[in-house]
Amino acid sequence: MSPASKNLREKLGLAHLNPLALLRLSPKTKFEHVVEKGYSTDVLGWFGEAWIVFKSRRNAIILASLPSMIAAFFMIYLFYRQQGRATSTSVVLFGSYLRTVLIMSTTTLPSFVALGALVKSEDTKRDYTDALWRLPGILLISAAMWVPIVYSGFMGELGVIVRWWAVPVAIYLAVAYSFAPYLAVDGRMDFWTALETSRRAVSRNWFGIAGMYAIYYLAAWVFSAALSMLPGIFSTILVVDEMTKKLRNDPIDIMYGFSNAFMAGLFYVFLIFFQIVLATAYVRIFRPIGYKKAA
Repeated sequence: MSPASKNLREKLGLAHLNPLALLRLSPKTKFEHVVEKGYSTDVLGWFGEAWIVFKSRRNAIILASLPSMIAAFFMIYLFYRQQGRATSTSVVLFGSYLRTVLIMSTTTLPSFVALGALVKSEDTKRDYTDALWRLPGILLISAAMWVPIVYSGFMGELGVIVRWWAVPVAIYLAVAYSFAPYLAVDGRMDFWTALETSRRAVSRNWFGIAGMYAIYYLAAWVFSAALSMLPGIFSTILVVDEMTKKLRNDPIDIMYGFSNAFMAGLFYVFLIFFQIVLATAYVRIFRPIGYKKAA
């Protein structure tokens, strides 16, 4: 970088700006100030605030989560019925590109009820229906987020070896697109503008946002794995010879199947809460003062 360019960036307050945040592939938006001025992250504070928001709108959020949970249960049921055997939880949740996109999209919907609470909205039904009407856009955004992961071979969808050089790019984009669903619904942006605005804003403090994912995935995976041992043990106690002969499996395999199905469901519930955390971060970063809902 030339001295002149460096001095210009310092005058504009962009001295510490990630160069990727400067890369703009879509028109300017009303959130350019987030990229230019930056923001601080309060990951633990966002988790705590998300929990407070959940408790304040518990009934509405649970009600909004029911369609998503039913859809996820149906997808997991169809998967196990097709497989006819026990599999790991990671395969259930992330073994299919289409299933992963659907699961990730449906977990987003209840978080818009929480977003409404954060911005003092009193119409929870409208908050949810606004997101539901824009579900096709959310599905497209989820598809865009997971395409790099598929290409890298990390999901094994294409049946190819892992392209290790593509994994960092895929992880970067997956985190960078975190706020795209909220920009699409709340900010009334089109598909590409929402993706690019989210990427540029997150690039301003990528590691801070990635910290939320690190905390969530580690805690959710460990906690759900520990609890999933209970239904596995219980199901093994209840196994009878007739059931074992019918499934042509031994009790250990039956225990394995019950445990991982339960773990997948529990992880899904935690994922719904994590989307509330993302909604909290979205409001605090993009609309920290004087929030006014988009027309």
